[in-house]
Amino acid sequence: MNLLNSVKEVFTDALMDKVSDMLGMPNNTTKSAIDTFLPGLLAGISHKGKSVKGAESILDLIKKHNFDREDSFDLDNVFEKKDKFSGFLEMGSSLLSSLFGNKQSGLLDLLLRKSGLSNKSIGTKLLSFLAPIAFRKIAEIVSKKRLDARGLSSFFSNESKDLLAMVPGLGNLFSDSDSSTNYRSIEERHEETEKSGGGWWKWLLPLLILLGLFWLISKSGCNEKETANTDSMTKEEVTIKNTHETEKRDDVKPVEKIKTNTQHGNMLTNFNVNSNGDIVDNHGKVVAPIGTYGLDQNGNLLDKNQ
Repeated sequence: MNLLNSVKEVFTDALMDKVSDMLGMPNNTTKSAIDTFLPGLLAGISHKGKSVKGAESILDLIKKHNFDREDSFDLDNVFEKKDKFSGFLEMGSSLLSSLFGNKQSGLLDLLLRKSGLSNKSIGTKLLSFLAPIAFRKIAEIVSKKRLDARGLSSFFSNESKDLLAMVPGLGNLFSDSDSSTNYRSIEERHEETEKSGGGWWKWLLPLLILLGLFWLISKSGCNEKETANTDSMTKEEVTIKNTHETEKRDDVKPVEKIKTNTQHGNMLTNFNVNSNGDIVDNHGKVVAPIGTYGLDQNGNLLDKNQ
């Protein structure tokens, strides 16, 4: 956590005494409060600066308040006159509003609970006092490392996780922050993915599409084959049925129109002979079993029982 350690270096014993007098608190209480407020403030700044757009806004604030100049402010002089101190706190308040917007009140309430402070006015002064000091140190890091917005975004990304963990609850406070200020845009993430070699998606996606099309075509071919097999089976069944019926019909052999005198003296016509030699009517019913009839010289059917 280079950022936190860098800012802590500013707080000498002499400065801590002045801050305690300003807040009207014992030295040890002030030190304990700063140990909570400073990580919380830096966590919020780092969380905002993780996106390139957020880092750009922080760079703009650095230029606006001349934090990139070595003579931007002198902490020893801040306490000399009341108007200087008030102006310093006003600058800090402006920075907090620009950074956190409507999250500022929630951040202050959380830090008050974690630090054990009950006076909201003191907490507001302390947070406003720390903000310019933090920005001055961030400006020094930017200058020393020659960071642009993207480089500063990467720096804050490395700092953010550990800083958030130091004050439980900060992660939840910033989790629903505006995506336009606290999260990298889709385009930025895409660029980072391309640079890190994660662009393999552009090769995998077309392959998945081709596999999907191949599956659909294969499924369609199987359905056509099943339909063809079904049609073929149906045709075979019809053929077998027709053949069977033909065989049944072949079992009945038509003969010439036959006349016969039964015991009632009636003439019977259009009778057939089946394969067994039985006389059957047009419906296949046996009317004269083989051996019970004969033919005369004229071809008339005779009942042998007469």
